Order: sequence, then C-alpha cells, then structure tokens
Amino acid sequence: MRDGGPHLAYSALFAFHINLTMSTPSRFKTPLIVVLSLVLLCAGLAVLVGIFGLLVKVFGGG
Repeated sequence: MRDGGPHLAYSALFAFHINLTMSTPSRFKTPLIVVLSLVLLCAGLAVLVGIFGLLVKVFGGG
C-alpha cells in the first residue's frame, strides 16, 4: 500500500536531474535543462491531448 508520497518515477527523475546537474560542466547545464524541460513539457501536452481525444472519441463528440 502506498504512503501517499511522490510517485517512484518522479523520485527517479529528480534523482537523475540532481545527478545530471552535479556531473556536467556548467556551460552545458543551462541548455541541457532547457531542452529537457521542453521535451517533458511537450510529452505532457501530448498525453493531455491524447487523453482529451480519447474522451471525445469514447463519449461521442463526432
């Protein structure tokens, strides 16, 4: 049973982010963080659009 804490994937992603930022030179940190943030943002938006499209398809929007 879960204790209500953050999901394991979020914890792993956070640990990866900390390890990545600690082990890379500072000149690569900012562009890398920006690119990873944009990728995660696009992935999140794609999931939301997909769920919305599935709901429209299931509940008959057209």
